[in-house]
Amino acid sequence: GWTYEGTDSIKNLGFDYSGVCLADFNYSKISGDSVFKKHEILKIREHDAFPEDTIDAIRPIPLTDLETDTYWEDDSLKFAQGEKKYLDSLDKATLKQRLYPLLFSSFKFRNTYRQYLFEMDAIAPSLFYNTVEGPGIKYGASFTKYREKDGSYYSVRPEFRYGFKNKQFNSDISFSWLYSPYKRGIINVSMGSTYRDLNPNGTLSSVYNSLNTLLFEQNFLKLFRKQYVSVSSGREISNNLYISGGLEYARNVSVYNTYDYSLRNIRDRNFTSNNPLMPDVESKLFPDHNTFRFSTTLVYTFDHHYVTNEGIKMFEIPRNPRLLLTYKKAIPILGTVSDFNFIEFEAQQEKLEMGLWGYASFSLSAGKFFNSRLNYYPDWKHFSGNMALIFNSGLKSFHLLDFYAFSTDKEFVEAHWEHNFNTKFFGRVPLLRNLKFQELLGAAFLAQPNQGNYYEAYVGIKRLGFRADYALSFDNDGFLNNGFKISFDF
Repeated sequence: GWTYEGTDSIKNLGFDYSGVCLADFNYSKISGDSVFKKHEILKIREHDAFPEDTIDAIRPIPLTDLETDTYWEDDSLKFAQGEKKYLDSLDKATLKQRLYPLLFSSFKFRNTYRQYLFEMDAIAPSLFYNTVEGPGIKYGASFTKYREKDGSYYSVRPEFRYGFKNKQFNSDISFSWLYSPYKRGIINVSMGSTYRDLNPNGTLSSVYNSLNTLLFEQNFLKLFRKQYVSVSSGREISNNLYISGGLEYARNVSVYNTYDYSLRNIRDRNFTSNNPLMPDVESKLFPDHNTFRFSTTLVYTFDHHYVTNEGIKMFEIPRNPRLLLTYKKAIPILGTVSDFNFIEFEAQQEKLEMGLWGYASFSLSAGKFFNSRLNYYPDWKHFSGNMALIFNSGLKSFHLLDFYAFSTDKEFVEAHWEHNFNTKFFGRVPLLRNLKFQELLGAAFLAQPNQGNYYEAYVGIKRLGFRADYALSFDNDGFLNNGFKISFDF
């Protein structure tokens, strides 16, 4: 081994600074259990820090009296902060700060000593209005018991939903158990009855749909009632390879509009039916039926780096391609009628670095239903469309696509590409430079047998959680639509 000692001094704003740097290096062999695993870039093992009785033995230079007193005070403070009376007082102080905003933000009560968290939904976002249920409320709470030592937890969440116009009460409950944080092993169980979007990718949030319905006389959201029991699980089976799957038994019920109230009566605009394929006729989209479905997904990420923090894997944002393979099968047993097979393959990359030119993101997927003897609309392949001013800015979201019309029970091809220039151009303009807008350019494509080909192109700007885009859409016959879209994540 060898020792290095150096002295340096600097001057700044009239102050003189000086210090001594002393470092001692020893050549040693790392033990087998401390070697980094493949794709592991950092390992944090606070509980395995040097035992107190070995510190003096391995230190080449003894602590000074000041250092000894400081370490003793820090250790005493850390021990006191772990006592029940200290943790309880901290939880009570936090609770007082969270009581008043329950109307617009969730209420949380944490017991740090016993390691559990109780959370209640905010009231205002739980209120909704749609043309199927009328005004209503969807409210829930959750209880989570966790272990800080290994990061595992289990969580229970009950939820109820009531529509004041159709006078129908629904409730469900879900249970989640993260039993292996390092392998991301989790089990989920849920059951009950509720209303679901006919497009499971989501059209509009409850808040946005309520505003559009009341203020602009546009009922974009289409619903069906679902009574179900489902079990699912997921786990990493090897480095960068994750598998998930589940079983679901459900009864799907087609429903109608029951209310047509709006705060504004807009000329030449009326509410559409709850059947998206026949918007002018209030009719059933599908017969009421039972389904039993199995699904599984394999996800492989190339060179996905992670940090191990006290035995818990914390993955970085993927900077390499990711492959996904999904398979679904409906089996006509136990009184169910649906019978089909579905397979989908997808390749995606969230952040392809391009140096000074920013980064690109892309997704390419293709899928097909086969041996499809009986398949109703809720189990079709759906896409993330948009018909409102506010849109979902996710990579696989379209700007101008109809929410429901392009859903298919046959084959499809879908592609998305987006480039973020990261102030490459605005950064050169003196006045615009200070706004730090990121420039966006993107395109999307969708093909399916019933509707043909659909194309989109868009440009946009982004700053923190706000984004504004201008998009154009086309089909095989030419121009379809255009418009401005905005999104925000505040």
